[in-house]
Amino acid sequence: MRRLGLCVLATGIHLIATPSTALSAPHRPRSSRNPFQPPVRTTPPPPSSDSRNILDYPLEELKLTAIITTDRLSRLAILENSVGIGFTIRPGTEIGPSRARVVDIEAGKVLVEEKTLNEEGAEVSSSRELRLHSN
Repeated sequence: MRRLGLCVLATGIHLIATPSTALSAPHRPRSSRNPFQPPVRTTPPPPSSDSRNILDYPLEELKLTAIITTDRLSRLAILENSVGIGFTIRPGTEIGPSRARVVDIEAGKVLVEEKTLNEEGAEVSSSRELRLHSN
């Protein structure tokens, strides 16, 4: 049995014969994943040595290599990882998986505040200082 389909073109209306199975074939999905939801990753990927994201590197793996003072007297700093990839930071920048926050950039050092959980589960804030690395 053939069904007729209707096709409207600029030149007029045309009838097209189609097999009956083409119009009534059921959809059979290969998986039950919702295609409109982003795929969920259960574990974060391990950082590669050439990662370009400063959140992938703990503070211990970064060294302060430069402090830049701009014409507006605001300061920027450059941190490098062990491979030599540099990251520009300013006050408010988050660093590392612990999301330590840059509090201030002074002459020769960067002050960072890191929040961790103690044994009771309460949030504890600690300050760290990154000193300018000299060769």
